[in-house]
Amino acid sequence: MIWQQLWNSGVVLRFETVIELGSGRGLGGLAAASLFPGARVTLTDASDESLAIATDAIALNGLSNCSTSVLNWYSYNESDSYDLVIGADVLYLGRAVRAIVSLLTRLMKRETGRAILVDPDRCFAQDFEDECAEKGLAVERVIRKRGDLNEELLGTCDANVQCKQFNVFFVTWMK
Repeated sequence: MIWQQLWNSGVVLRFETVIELGSGRGLGGLAAASLFPGARVTLTDASDESLAIATDAIALNGLSNCSTSVLNWYSYNESDSYDLVIGADVLYLGRAVRAIVSLLTRLMKRETGRAILVDPDRCFAQDFEDECAEKGLAVERVIRKRGDLNEELLGTCDANVQCKQFNVFFVTWMK
């Protein structure tokens, strides 16, 4: 049977290490830990309160491949690198753009590392793309219109209701 064969294209989705920036409650990291059970997934945030909630969510979901860690975008000095860096709504301040790009250059494994960031179409998308280019990172932006998404999943808080589209940034090292 064709479905019993291992296809080479599946290797593209193999990640051994994943880090989520600004995890908040940890939804992105929890999803990554579930999708990639062989990966070591680290959920990060500057807030101890957020990380406590994320730690509880990890335990509730029985995810042994997932952990939390405090990470300040503006004073990161570690040398760990990751196969995949993820983040949702992390480009909310102009000064955060430079910090996030700097983090990506340190966190993404050289040549093979990737990042996926999702942004609710704030005004810093072009700044992010420009800063990435200056630092040797290639960015592909995919725009998802609000109407294309499940409204029930988006919630009803003011920020979500006002958002008309989302930017999904796929980041790699320039060749």
